Amino acid sequence: MKWIIQRISPREESIFLVKPDCGALRQISVPGAMDAWIKGDKLIIKARTGYCWEVEPDTGARRRIFGQQPLL
Repeated sequence: MKWIIQRISPREESIFLVKPDCGALRQISVPGAMDAWIKGDKLIIKARTGYCWEVEPDTGARRRIFGQQPLL
């Protein structure tokens, strides 16, 4: 079952996901979250801090995949 992005909330530093097949909802938060997309079965989150995060939506496990100078 696939997750889709329901909404992105930079104010809450969160990405809200829904699994349409069963209606499951999930909130993923990372510091400075401002954009997100699905790549394969992973959620990629771009943060204002200059980092990107790869998140496994089913478990919430995350890892920082790369960073650069902070985005102002």
